[in-house]
Amino acid sequence: TPTPTPSPTHKKAEMNVTESIIFKEGIDAYEDEDYKTALAIFTPLAEDGHAEAQFYLGFMYSYGNGVPENEKTAVEWYTLAAEQGDGSGMLGLGDAYRMGWGVPKNIIYAHMWYNLSSGQGQFLADSDLDKMAERMTAEEITTAEQLAVECIAKEYKGCMSSY
Repeated sequence: TPTPTPSPTHKKAEMNVTESIIFKEGIDAYEDEDYKTALAIFTPLAEDGHAEAQFYLGFMYSYGNGVPENEKTAVEWYTLAAEQGDGSGMLGLGDAYRMGWGVPKNIIYAHMWYNLSSGQGQFLADSDLDKMAERMTAEEITTAEQLAVECIAKEYKGCMSSY
């Protein structure tokens, strides 16, 4: 009798479980400050499009944890994560634009990314969003909010080209 072939959906589910287990090992290594192991785990996952691993690589490059500090590389990883709807990646981009880390300082983009991050359930973005709004004009806030709506419509891709 023929052997059943797993459907592509079944294979993807198996891969997601495997990726989740491997990713958890990376988190454990990171939390133990074993950055070399975390980097070795996160890098191939991130290169394969794993948004959370992309965020963690961005974070590692932001703070020089196990890698040379490189704000531009951090922003590249945060962007890849954010483009997949990852709230942590969006938070990282909000921080980058607020502080001018690896990108030109831009309060409108910072507000936009914090707003999007908050919408993804990233509660840390809420206080940053409030702090940004205190320093912005009503017109700047409106622009940032319009950009956020446009970004959602673009499914988070190419969000930096509208303004």
